Parts: sequence; structure tokens; C-alpha cells
Amino acid sequence: MDLAAHQLLIGLTLASAALVSAFATVHVLLTKRDSASAVAWVGVVWLSPFFGAALYFMMGINRVQRKAVRLLGRAPPLRPAPSLPPPSELPEIYQSLPVLARAVGRITGQPLVDGNRFDPLRNGDAAFPAMIEAIDGATSSVAFLTYLLDDDTVGMRFVDALARARQRGVQVRVLIDGIGARRAPGSVSALRAAGVPVELFLWSWAPWKMALVNLRNHRKLLVVDGTIAFTGGTNVDADFVHVGGPGKGRDLHFRVRGPVVRALLEQFAVDWAFSSNEALSGHAWYPPIASVGTTYARAIPDGPDEDLLKVAAVLFQALTLARERVLVVTPYFLPPVELHAAMIGAVLRGVDVRVVLPLNNDPAWVNRPIRADVESLVERGVKVGFAPGPFEHTKLTVVDDVWVLLGSANWDARSLRLNFELSVECYDATLARGCLDALADTLTTVDWLTPTDLRRRPILDRLLDRTIRLAKPWL
Repeated sequence: MDLAAHQLLIGLTLASAALVSAFATVHVLLTKRDSASAVAWVGVVWLSPFFGAALYFMMGINRVQRKAVRLLGRAPPLRPAPSLPPPSELPEIYQSLPVLARAVGRITGQPLVDGNRFDPLRNGDAAFPAMIEAIDGATSSVAFLTYLLDDDTVGMRFVDALARARQRGVQVRVLIDGIGARRAPGSVSALRAAGVPVELFLWSWAPWKMALVNLRNHRKLLVVDGTIAFTGGTNVDADFVHVGGPGKGRDLHFRVRGPVVRALLEQFAVDWAFSSNEALSGHAWYPPIASVGTTYARAIPDGPDEDLLKVAAVLFQALTLARERVLVVTPYFLPPVELHAAMIGAVLRGVDVRVVLPLNNDPAWVNRPIRADVESLVERGVKVGFAPGPFEHTKLTVVDDVWVLLGSANWDARSLRLNFELSVECYDATLARGCLDALADTLTTVDWLTPTDLRRRPILDRLLDRTIRLAKPWL
């Protein structure tokens, strides 16, 4: 190759690299909201010609949200449900909480309704019998959504109850996450053998259809006869049974009555329509719902679609408006920097902010990045502690002993960005106290961290903690 041709090849290569890098840079600038992320990717695409751009287009683009919007857009339109009654004004004793209620309403687009009742159910010992009893008492419809319906003894009792309801002529629909169902295929097979309509959320044996395994449906919801619901964080798994069971895990589930049940059922209907192409309609699914209590409540769906980051935004508002106390109970705590800042800001205002985590986490290594991540919080006065004993799977936030956020979402990227989750915000001092009482077996055993505790960890442990923490956006 002569000199001229060699120079031409070099020139074309440089021009191509510059063009590809420029195209990637434009995409970064137009799509990345986080300036730090944008700067990092721009540096990668220019300092590593071709390879950097390829890396960005493979790993830097949020295809999860795009794919979720496209998939959910295929679902058939839902039957318009009767309008919920307009909410009353929150009582004056809630002080700043009407401001929070207004903010959450604008974030979620969901109505806040009064006249509800929430009964905390501790562990599978209380939750599972109540849920099976409700299924056995069903006369018109049963909607059941879960991440995991295990094929152990507890899960098969649910399968039998659902099959009995189907035999009585009750309309039964069961939706299980596709990945969760692969962990317990026996329950799915048994449901289908009994003629129970069951669908798997985003599951396919085709590898090209399962490329985005983060699109998981982590919601837990049972709605019976359109008037009573069960929701929270508990999977159907014998590990959460303590009396006569292994008692490996603890959780807090809730029985719900009142108008908010309609909003919960509507979320099931959306997920079911997407998975089965069937729109639920009729009186069996949407009966009139009477007021039965004094709790103000709002359903908050969250997921990598049009509901992206709604729970994170709600938590940010709650932390910003807290006046006295904040309690967070969650097994997975790797919140984004905005929630870190909001917690520190609350402490600086004099708010007592506490985070309770399980010492015996599942998997155990998850506590390593958590310890690295909470160092700045502990140093600034946020109280973070680990509770020994069985794995605490509860997801609960309580603000000022009045506001309660319950549901399936953890404080990590997987729940706040990647999974489909379902939460409920409640305004009720009695309910808040009931939740704290139900969790007393965990809350009274917490060992609170100090800055000295974290600094005294062996250097190799700290190095490993911080290394794993680099994967925080995907944990």
C-alpha cells in the first residue's frame, strides 16, 4: 500500500470514528437526565473510538422502559370502571400531610379515597390462612397476582383453594411472573391441570424474547369478589410460616377492604390484559364497594413503563415533608442519590430517620454493598441498623406515625427502576401504630451501626463492599 492510500485509510478511519462518537454523543445528550452519567458516557465514546460507542449502545440505553411501553401498549382497552368517590379533606391533625397527599396525587395520577380498612397480617401464619379463607368464600371472582407461588405444601394449598373456587363456578384468574414461575413449575402445572386460567408475565422459551429479564412483575395481590384484597410483600412460600413451618423469613401482609380495592383490582386487570389479551368486565369483577373504615388510601403502581420512578418520587416527597420521625423497613437498601440527600436533609431538620435491615439477608452478600452505601448516611446522623433472626422481608415506610407506604417495592434500583411493583400509601395513625406493633419482634432487636463500626471493618472487607457497590444501578 502506497503512502497516499495509507493516509486515506487513516483519514477514513478517523472520520468514521469521529462520526460514530458524535452520533453517540448526541444520543447521550438527548436521553441522559443525569449529568454525571452523561459526562461519563461522552468520555467513554470519545476516549475509546468505536468500542466506547458500541459499549454505550449495548449497555447505556434504557431499552427496558422503551420495551415496556411498547409491550403494554398492545394490551386491549380496559372496561371503564365506575368512578371512585372524591376524597374528603384530610383531618387537621395530619398537619403537613395534606401537602404530601396533593403531591402524591400529582405524581401518580391516582385518587386518594377514604373509607378503607387495613389489617396487618404478620408472616404466613396470619396471611396465608386469611387469604385461603377468602378464596374459599368467593362467590363471583378471584384475581391472584404474585411473583412466586411455590409448589411446596403452602403453595399447593393455594392451588387447591383456587381449583375449588373454579369448580364452584367462580371466575378465577391467576397471573405469576415468568421468572418466578420457573422456580416452582409444579404449582403452574397443577393450576392448569385443574382448569384454572393462569398466565405467566413476560415469559417465553425463546431467548430473544427473554433478553430483558429485569422486566419482572414483583407485585403481590389477591382480590376476591372485587371487595376484599390482600397485598404487601409476601410471596406464597412455606419459609414464611413459623408455627409448624421452617420460619426462615418474616414479612408483613395486609387485608384491605373499602373503595381502594377497586384501584388495586384495576391494576391487576391491566397486567392480566397485557398477559392474556382478555379485558375483565362485568359485575363479578366490579361490584359496588362500601366504605368500611377510616383509612385514606391510594394505590401506587410503579414500573419501567409510564410509571417509571413514581415510588422513588413519592418517597422523596415523604422524606422532604417529614417533621418528626421516619422509619424504613426493607431487606434491600441501595437507594438513589436523591433519596440519600432527602434522608440527610430530614436529619438536618431534626427528624429521627431510621432504617432497619435484616442481618441475615437473602442472599447474604447483599449486605456488603449496603454497608458501603450507608456510610455517608450513618456519618450524617441517619440511624441504620441490622436486625438478627429470621430474614425480614417486609417493605414498609412510616412517616410521623401517620403516613404508611406498604407494598412490594424495596429501596433499590431493581424495585425503583426495573421491576413492576405495587404500593399503597395510607393516612391513618391507628394503622401506623398497628404496623409498628406487628413488627415489634424485629424492631426491638436492632443493632444500630455507628461510624466507628463501619471504619473498623477490615480493609479487605471494606474494599470488597465498595467493589460490589459499583454494580448498585443493577442490584
